Amino acid sequence: MRSRSPSLRFSRRGVSLLTILISLALVAAMAMVAIPAYFRSPDVTLEALVRLLDRDVRALQNRAAFAHAPALLRFSSDGWQAVDLEGRPLCALGDQHTIARSFERDGVFEGLTFERVELGPDAALTLDERGLVKDGGKLFARFGDGWRQIEIEVGAGHLVVTQPAPR
Repeated sequence: MRSRSPSLRFSRRGVSLLTILISLALVAAMAMVAIPAYFRSPDVTLEALVRLLDRDVRALQNRAAFAHAPALLRFSSDGWQAVDLEGRPLCALGDQHTIARSFERDGVFEGLTFERVELGPDAALTLDERGLVKDGGKLFARFGDGWRQIEIEVGAGHLVVTQPAPR
């Protein structure tokens, strides 16, 4: 009988660590190119803006209804901020962070602007003590060559989004 040596009994199969590292480096390089290009797309950025605005309006409505206190969502060309009638910043229920967005500060929205704000007094959305929107209005958001018209309805505060022709 012949015995085999331990080194011959097991063959070396598999992927080397170097192959795995090279693969990871290639995936990282592709992600570095693809992810910024994805977020530079006007459709993606404007859709994210609408979702975030809708979430913040709902959070402010819940806060106003829970606290039985009117609230304002003030808009500027660079974003929005939730405040009470005295101008103090407001947080969402159970949250420590204020309901506020700045397009220049929030990296994914850099370059986005509200070209026009057609809302109530002081470019603000007013919510009553039940959390209902008192005066609706329109916002015109622009990112690159993309546009969105966002209409905020009186009452429930539904957001209706259209894509107007560029101006």
